Amino acid sequence: MNVPIRPASTVVLMRDTVGADGGLEIEVFLLQRVAQMEFAANMAVFPGGAVDPSDRDETLPWAGPSAHWWSRVLQVDAEEARALVAAAVRELFEETGVALISEPGRPVPTIDSGVDGQASRARADLTAHRTGLGTVLDAFGQQLRSDLLRPWARWITPEGSSRRYDTFFFVAALPAGQQADGSTPEAIEGYWTSVRRALAAADDNRLNLMPPTRRVLTELLPYRSVAEVMSATGVAGPETVIEGDRGGRLVAPRWQAEPDCHSGIASLAETSSLTKVRLAPNPGPMTLDGTNSYVIASAVADTVVVVDPGPLDPQHLAELAGGCRVELVLITHHHHDHTEASEEFHRMTGAPVRALDPAFCVAAEPLVDGEWIAAAGVRIKVVATPGHTADSVCFYLPDDGPNGSVMTGDTILGRGTTIIAFPDGRLQPYLQSLEVLHELGNCRVLPAHGPVLPDLAKVCAEYREHRHQRLDQVRSAIEAITQAGTELSVQAVTDAVYTDIDDSVRFAAAKSVSAQLDYLLGAASG
Repeated sequence: MNVPIRPASTVVLMRDTVGADGGLEIEVFLLQRVAQMEFAANMAVFPGGAVDPSDRDETLPWAGPSAHWWSRVLQVDAEEARALVAAAVRELFEETGVALISEPGRPVPTIDSGVDGQASRARADLTAHRTGLGTVLDAFGQQLRSDLLRPWARWITPEGSSRRYDTFFFVAALPAGQQADGSTPEAIEGYWTSVRRALAAADDNRLNLMPPTRRVLTELLPYRSVAEVMSATGVAGPETVIEGDRGGRLVAPRWQAEPDCHSGIASLAETSSLTKVRLAPNPGPMTLDGTNSYVIASAVADTVVVVDPGPLDPQHLAELAGGCRVELVLITHHHHDHTEASEEFHRMTGAPVRALDPAFCVAAEPLVDGEWIAAAGVRIKVVATPGHTADSVCFYLPDDGPNGSVMTGDTILGRGTTIIAFPDGRLQPYLQSLEVLHELGNCRVLPAHGPVLPDLAKVCAEYREHRHQRLDQVRSAIEAITQAGTELSVQAVTDAVYTDIDDSVRFAAAKSVSAQLDYLLGAASG
C-alpha cells in the first residue's frame, strides 16, 4: 500500500535541573501516548504532530528568524519551512500548554492554560481544529517566536507503516514562568524526566521509546545544560540516511553547528569589513542605480542589522533576510524608496524597525541623536543630519576598518549631490550637518545611492563648496531678475541657474532652489 508521507513537527521541550552530582542536568518533557492511538500507541514521545492546513497561513504574526532563514536551515522551501515552524509552536501549545509567543517587542508571557480561561479555551479550540494558530495569535495580540526554536533532527517513517511522517525535530527551552502539563486527549500523562533516567528506563524495558526518540535522547546525553543544546545547532549537513531499528529513516542525523551563518548573504557585495550591500531594483533619476540596502554583519555575531530595506520587492527582501537572523532594522530617512518595505520586512523577520520619525518605526522606539546602538556585534552611533529631510540620520561605525565608516543615506550620495527637499528639508541645517560629518574624519562613505566613496571629510568639503557656489549663482540670478523687472519666483530662478538640467529631475532642482531662497531670504531678514 502506498501510504502518503505527511510533514510533521516535534518539539523536544527542555529545562535545567540539578543532577545527583550537584551539577546541572537536562530534563525533557515526555507524553505517554494512549493505547488507542493508531500511531505510536503506548510510546513515550515528545510533543508534536502533523502539519495542519492552518499552519500554512502566510499572514501568521511572526518574530524571529524568517521563513526564508528556516528554509535554508531545514533545506525545504520557504512555505514548507513556515508551516513546520508554525506546527511546532501550535502542537507544543496544544499538547503541553507551553506557548512560544509574545507581544511585539515584549518578553514571552507567563501563561498557565490550566488557570487562564481564555488560554484554555484557545488551546481547546486548536486541539479540536475549530480554529488555527493565526486566529489565536491575533486574538491575543501575540506573535509566533521562531527564535525560541532550534533545529535538531529529521526522521522519516519507514515503508510498511499505516501512517508515515517526515518529522522535523526542534529543541526549545521551557520559557520562564510557564508550566507544561500534558493535558491532551492523545496522552495518558505528561511528565518531566532527565535524559539519563529516560534512557535508563528504556534500557530496562520500563519505558517504550521509538527509535527517533531514543536517538535524540542519546544525542542530548553529553550536554549539561539547555543553553549548551540551544547553542549547538545550525544548518543541516550532507544528507545521511540511517535505517532505524523498526522505526524509520534518519535523514541528516543532526543539524551541524554553523559558526558562520553569513553564507546566506554571500551573494551580497562587500562594501567594507563590516558591511555588505544589495542594490534594490529601483533605478531612476532620483535613485541613480537604485537604493543601496546595507547589511551590517560582524563575523563573530550570529545576527545582522539591515539599513534601509528599500522597495517592496520580494526577491530583494528575501536576499536581505536570507542569512543570519535580522536583529534590527535602521532607517536613514522616510522617503519611499527607503521605507516602502519596512512593514513587510518586519513581518518576515520579526526585527524591530527604528527611525528618527516615530511614524516610520515598527515595534520599536525612535532613534535619538548621539545614541549608541550595540547590535550584531557592532557599535553604531546615530548621527542626526537634517537637511535633505528633517528626519535624516547617518550611522557611524567606528570599528569598520582603519578609519571607520558612515552610512550617509541621502545626505551624501556616491555620485552627484543630493536634493534639499524643501520645505521638509532646509539648507541651513544641511550645511550644519556637513560640518558634523566632516568632524568624523576620512571615514569610508556608504551612501544610499551610488558607489562607495573613500573619504568622508573630503566629500563634505566638496559638498560645502558646491553649495556655496550654487548660492552665489542664485544670488546672481535674483539680482538679474530684479534688475530686469520681472517677477522673482522659484521657476524663474530655476530657469536661470539650472540651464542644462534634464526635465525628469527639474522638480528636484526647483525644491533645492526653494531651499536656497529660503536660506538667503532668511539670512537677509535676520
